[in-house]
Amino acid sequence: MAPINTISMEALSSENIEAFRELPRPLSAFDKHTLSLHLRDAQKDLEVCETHIAKLIDQRAKLQRTIGRCQSLLAPVNDVPTEILASIFESCCHKNVFHPVVDSSALILSKVCHRWRQVALSTPKIWSSFSVHFERWDVDDYRLPRIVKAFVDRSRSSPLSIKLEDDYFLDHPTVVRTLEVLAKASFRWFNVGVCSTTLWDRVSDLFGEYAQCLAHLRLDTGELPSDLSTIAPNLLSLDIGPRSGRAHSPCKQLKALTIRECFADTAISMLQTYSRVITLETLGLDNVGDYSDEREVPQVEMPWVKNLKVVAHNGDDFLFIYQHLRLPQLQSLSISVERYTDFCVIDYNEERNWREWVAHASTMQTFLQSASSVTALHIENLPASDAHIIGFLSSLPNLQTLSIHDLGQVTDGPGGQRCISNRTITSAFFGCLSPSPPSDENTPIIVPKLADLTLHARLDLFDAQALVDMVSLRWIPESGHGKVAVVGSLRSVEIVLVGSGEQLELPGELELLHRLKDEGLRVKVTASLDSDSESEASDDG
Repeated sequence: MAPINTISMEALSSENIEAFRELPRPLSAFDKHTLSLHLRDAQKDLEVCETHIAKLIDQRAKLQRTIGRCQSLLAPVNDVPTEILASIFESCCHKNVFHPVVDSSALILSKVCHRWRQVALSTPKIWSSFSVHFERWDVDDYRLPRIVKAFVDRSRSSPLSIKLEDDYFLDHPTVVRTLEVLAKASFRWFNVGVCSTTLWDRVSDLFGEYAQCLAHLRLDTGELPSDLSTIAPNLLSLDIGPRSGRAHSPCKQLKALTIRECFADTAISMLQTYSRVITLETLGLDNVGDYSDEREVPQVEMPWVKNLKVVAHNGDDFLFIYQHLRLPQLQSLSISVERYTDFCVIDYNEERNWREWVAHASTMQTFLQSASSVTALHIENLPASDAHIIGFLSSLPNLQTLSIHDLGQVTDGPGGQRCISNRTITSAFFGCLSPSPPSDENTPIIVPKLADLTLHARLDLFDAQALVDMVSLRWIPESGHGKVAVVGSLRSVEIVLVGSGEQLELPGELELLHRLKDEGLRVKVTASLDSDSESEASDDG
C-alpha cells in the first residue's frame, strides 16, 4: 500500500467524496504523523480565515452604521427646523397620560433618536400637561412619583395643566409622594382638573404656596372650596359639579362658569352667588335640570353673561334655561343634546321625554325675546321640528351667525324604504328663511341680518333646490350693495350632508352654488358618512 504522503493531498480537501474514500486504510504510523501535520496546518489556516471573517463582519457592521447615519442625516425630517419640530411635539403632547405599561407621548418622542431627545428635553411645554389616574397604578409602584417629578422638573417654569383622577388610597405613601411633588409646584398650576373635592382638599393641604397662576379649575363632583378665592386669586374659569348650593365667596374676576350634573335648585343657588360678578361673560350648563325637592325655584338674572352654552340630556335640562334664567346681555347661545349612540335618531321613550319642552315652546320664545341681542345661535341634535326652530329664529332679529346640526328622524322614503330624513332642515325651513319681495310688506322677515350659515343635514330627501333658492335670494354681490335689499347679504355658507352607504353623491342642484362662489360668496359643501369617516365628495370654496 502506498504511503499517504505519496497521494495527492487534494483528495483530503476535495468535494468529491469518492476521492476521499480511495485514500489507503489502515494508516501507518508515518501516515498518521503526516495527517496530523496537515490537520494542524489546516486548523491554523481556518483560524486565520475566521479572524479575517470576524474583521470583515465588524467592518460590515461599521459600514452599515455609517450608511444608516448618513441616510438618517439625509432624511427629509432633518430639514425641519428645530423650532418647527418643537412646535409639532407640542401639538402631540398636549395630553400626556401616565400609564404603568404604555409610555406617555412626551416619553415616546424623547426615545426616538438623539436629536429628538434633545429637542424634547429643550421644549418644556411638552412636559407641562399630564393626567394622573391613580386607579391604574399599583399602590406600591414607586415609578409614579418619579415620573411625575420628571415631568415637573422638565417643564421648568412652564405653566402646568394637570388632571387628577380617582381619589383612592389617598393615604398610601406612593400617592402621598405623588401629591407632594405636585403641591410643591402649585405656584405654576394653570389648568387643573380634579375628580372630587376630597382629592382637591388633600392636595391643597400640601400647598407650599398659593396657586397664584391657577386660571382654570374643574371639580367633577363635590363642594366648592370655601377658601377658593384665597387659594386661587386669579381664577378665570370654573367648571364644577356641585352636590349642593352651599354659599361661598365668589371669585371676583371669574370670566367663565360651567355647572354640570346637578339639580335646578343647586344650580340656581350657585348662579345667585355669581350673578354679582361683573366679569362673568360665559355660562355653561351641562345636564342641569329637574328638582331635588318640591320647593319653588326662583328666577335669577345674570346681567353680565354674554355667552350661554347648554348641553341637555333630557327635556328638563332644556326647560331650566327659560324657566329660571334671565340674560339681558346674551349675544351667543349654544344648545346641544348629548347623544350616547352614533345613530342620530332618538327612541320613543326619549321622544316622550322631550314633549314637555315642546309644549313650552312659547315660553322659550319669550326667553329669546328678552335676549333679542343674540347674534350667534348654535343648535345640535335638538329634537325640534322645523316649525319650532322657525319660531325661535323669528324672535332673534339681530342674529348674524346660525349653525344647526339636524338630529334626523326615521321616514318612509321612495318605494316605502325606511330612511333618515331631516326634522329641522326641511323645505319649509328654507322657505321661511327665503326673504319675501320688497313689495310684500306684510310678511315678516326672519333673521334679516343673517351673514354666516352652517347646516349639518341628512342627505336622504334633502331639498337641495330649496337651499339654492334661499341662498340665491340672500346673497348680494358687491356690485349690488347699492340697491335696496330687504335682508343683509350672506358672507359664508357651509353645508355638511350626512348619509349612509359607501357611495355618497352630492345633489346636482348644488352645482348652482358655483356661480355664487365665483361672485364672492364663501361656499363649502361636503358629504360624509354617519360614522364621521372621510368625505366621499366635496366642493370647497
